[in-house]
Amino acid sequence: MSIESTLSAYLLADAGISALVGTRIYPEQFPDPTTESSTTMPTITYSLISENAAQTYDNHTWYAARIQVDAWASSYKSAHDTAAAVHSALHGYRGAWGGNTIGGVFRKRKNDLPAPDVKLHRVSADYMVNYSEAA
Repeated sequence: MSIESTLSAYLLADAGISALVGTRIYPEQFPDPTTESSTTMPTITYSLISENAAQTYDNHTWYAARIQVDAWASSYKSAHDTAAAVHSALHGYRGAWGGNTIGGVFRKRKNDLPAPDVKLHRVSADYMVNYSEAA
């Protein structure tokens, strides 16, 4: 299973995040309200920015994935509250995500990216996810 889909499942299972967004976690972009049902806020989107692989001496592969996670909301405070919940769930995590072994998750960047064209607030963060796939 891809690291992106296991990330999504991990975030959906977090009580703090699901209390804010329910199941509104989407790959790359949220549904267009003009073509699909209206998107309720706040919402989280995620996308894989890059991924590098490294082979160990014992023939095991570890990956370093840079994943962008964006918190979208109608208000600045709600966008930041959602981003804080994501950070609390991700930063420093070690363990398992759906068959992947996570060696560590660390935030590399965070910034506001207002979206005035759609009248939304957006907090964008990049997380480095170091992981290996299940054998």
